[in-house]
Amino acid sequence: MIFSLLFLCLNLSSLFRFSSARGAQLHSYNQSGFDDRNYGISGRRMYSMTDFQMTEEDYNARLEKLAKGYMSNSDLQNAMQEFNSRCPNISRIYRYLFRHA
Repeated sequence: MIFSLLFLCLNLSSLFRFSSARGAQLHSYNQSGFDDRNYGISGRRMYSMTDFQMTEEDYNARLEKLAKGYMSNSDLQNAMQEFNSRCPNISRIYRYLFRHA
């Protein structure tokens, strides 16, 4: 029993040591000579302002595309007020639950 607990503690401590040091050791395994400072752990490209330029029109069009289908803050506020007026008991229960959570 004591031996198994000791073995478990040693395994967990080594797991923590390797996971905490993972971020610092990722760049030390790069032996190809390729400069990968712009890449994260997932391999996604991190764009800086010098690498990637977008016109204001393209940026606004991209934001419009991302926001399509979502409510604005005023639309959400109006919808919540309408819901509260139609279902006051439900909204009162949720208000109580979230206040005491």
